[in-house]
Amino acid sequence: MSSNRKRVIIIKEKLKKLEEMLQDVSTSGSDQDIEPRRKRIRLISVSSSDSVHSDVNQGNIVEVDVHREAELSPIPSDKIDSINKILGTDPSMLKVMGKPVSDQVASRLNYYATNGMSSDEKEKIRLEWPTPENCLSFNSPTLNPEILALLSPTDQKKDSFMCHIQNDIAGSLSALSSVISKLLDIADLPNVIKEIIPDLMTAGKLQCNAHFQLSMHRRHQVYPLLKSDMQKLTKESKMDNFLFGKTFMEKCKINQTINKSAVELQVSKVPASSQIFNRSHLNWQGLQNICTFSEKSVCTKQEKGASNTREKQKSMEIIEREPSQIQLPKPTNSVEVNVNNIALFAGRLKYFQKSWKSITNDRFILSCITGYRLPFFHTPKQLVLPKAKSYSKIEFKNLKETINKLEAIGAINKCQPCKNQFLSSYFLVQKPDGNQRFVINLQQLNKYVTIQHFKMENYKIVKNIITNRVYMASLDLKDAYFCIPI
Repeated sequence: MSSNRKRVIIIKEKLKKLEEMLQDVSTSGSDQDIEPRRKRIRLISVSSSDSVHSDVNQGNIVEVDVHREAELSPIPSDKIDSINKILGTDPSMLKVMGKPVSDQVASRLNYYATNGMSSDEKEKIRLEWPTPENCLSFNSPTLNPEILALLSPTDQKKDSFMCHIQNDIAGSLSALSSVISKLLDIADLPNVIKEIIPDLMTAGKLQCNAHFQLSMHRRHQVYPLLKSDMQKLTKESKMDNFLFGKTFMEKCKINQTINKSAVELQVSKVPASSQIFNRSHLNWQGLQNICTFSEKSVCTKQEKGASNTREKQKSMEIIEREPSQIQLPKPTNSVEVNVNNIALFAGRLKYFQKSWKSITNDRFILSCITGYRLPFFHTPKQLVLPKAKSYSKIEFKNLKETINKLEAIGAINKCQPCKNQFLSSYFLVQKPDGNQRFVINLQQLNKYVTIQHFKMENYKIVKNIITNRVYMASLDLKDAYFCIPI
């Protein structure tokens, strides 16, 4: 009840203040010759009785005449302050306008502000007011070529539009700076120096700031296209005639060299025996199956049974031989296919472990050469079998020929139905050379595989890294995926 009484008291005080103001307004309006229209308002001041929910009849009813035209009469400043305390500041009165300029100036500038300038007129002004030789920063900074290659055609058009705006600002800054310089040369006009030049310099500062903000906007459009380490480098780069500085490419190369050196140092410091593997690693085989590579021996996965031991010994003997002396396994199918050439045998990189060890000591690369293991985080379980697709005679013939070729080079093997098997559908896709590519739909199986995100670099990135007198070659491996054993 006490809180309700306080509210009643506050309402009474506000109503009394409003009543006094309305009476003052009505009194000031009665002196006018024309009798204004009146509107009668009934104000109810609630009595301070103990009961909050008292009837309206218990309050004092005051009738006040309000002049509708009273709003046009001037209100004293002290009354305005009291009104602002009750109702708050009038938002429509917050706008502060400057002194009016010449009508001739206003009409022309208002036209250009709403309609813009023609390209011919802008070109004429640019020729009349070229950029001063000691103010080259007025011009729009050029986008670095290595960054320009990352932008899509749409983003390039957006950046070009910003450049045109900055060039327009550069023309106005050239004219403004020239006028200021001429006024400074006049020593007989102290009033001009004191009054006009500061205003012109203020206009120049604002235009320079707009020029800078546009440059920063162009830089921010590039940041999402870069890696995290490159974003930090671009943010620290200072702007000159180029948007990210003339030495941006050199800084990129230095940054890549530092990162590469740091990785090499880190690998050399960590012993192979104490290296920790987690289940998210692409070729994680379990701690019990991790092999160490040395210069004299190559470890292979230990298998149970005498037959697996003999196969391992044969593979070790093959590794020590030259490629021309390698005897490839014969195809398991009945189709006669010539596989005497090493380039036609799938998974052939496992026969060149010694050569790979001579050029790299990266454990992941060497483990892929030995045999890549699919990183299943859970045993695949198939609850619903894929729908069998019906093929025409020509499609069935093409499928059979493609499967026989894959079996001949050792890419696939025949298998028998077994318990807990996982089946996937397959189809053919025509390649640019007219041949058919065999594709297995592993969409359901991939749900049980730990997938690591990677970025595929293209020629656009490579061409920006190479420098003058450095050449780039492209090596195309036929069926490159068949090189790695699984």
